[in-house]
Amino acid sequence: MVTSRLLIFSFSHAESPHELRTDKCLVGAPTQPNGWTDGSWTFPESGFFSTASFGVWRPCPTFPPSEAELAISKVIEMPTCLASGIGLAGILTGRFGSSTRAEIAGGILHLLAPGPAHIGTDSQAFLSKAKNVLEAPCLAPRRPFALQPDGDLWQAFNQLVLDKGPNSIAISWHKAHAKLGDMLNGKVGLEASMRNSLADWLADRGHEAQGLADLRAFLEYHASKRKKFLKLLVDINKLILRVLAEDQVLREAKVSPDPLKAIQQPKTPIHRVPSQYFLPLTRRGICHRPRTFQ
Repeated sequence: MVTSRLLIFSFSHAESPHELRTDKCLVGAPTQPNGWTDGSWTFPESGFFSTASFGVWRPCPTFPPSEAELAISKVIEMPTCLASGIGLAGILTGRFGSSTRAEIAGGILHLLAPGPAHIGTDSQAFLSKAKNVLEAPCLAPRRPFALQPDGDLWQAFNQLVLDKGPNSIAISWHKAHAKLGDMLNGKVGLEASMRNSLADWLADRGHEAQGLADLRAFLEYHASKRKKFLKLLVDINKLILRVLAEDQVLREAKVSPDPLKAIQQPKTPIHRVPSQYFLPLTRRGICHRPRTFQ
């Protein structure tokens, strides 16, 4: 019998297609992003049924997607108005996921493309760590990658930086989900906002690109089911607390404010003690004199 958890476990522990490597590039990094990356972590509150995907949008690609890119992602068909660009999307396997892992995977996908790379991202966490890697990719980290959070992906990112060359790679941050007011005030460019939104849209299409749209619907069903079950448990605990609080109020209302009036002497004595009693005999057969109660 295959349960939902066994099915998700078999999918989450899929093996990586192959080692990710790229060619050396002697051209300096462009001043503007030539690839916009984004990651998506769906159903994060569901734990076991959460899933991560990533996407890359290249406005004017110089080269077609490489074999390494197509090994971990698929090309998304774009509308005619966006036919000059290329959209790629893929999914992340593994038991544990996060939005940062998805962002790193998007950056790795863009580094697999031939030629120089300038990554445009809206993740500050990915930007900070990626800059540290670009500054000194040849130096061994103080902590091994295996002991770092998301160390498996950062190790792959660091290897791609060494393969391509740090001088041919750049990264910059751009505001996500920019509003119209930010564009009118000049805080965010219209073109940058549109391209970042395209990368966000592609990141949500990772399962469809891999032909796993049914799996995403399956995860969504069980994630919603688990969320409703947790809400039911919270409501039951709240009800128990309300019942206990009301019971405490009723108990306090029955207690008399004057403790002396609450003590009533019984009409008949509860314990009857004889006026005289004899202690038991000792080992020598001597009986003590009786004691009298007044």
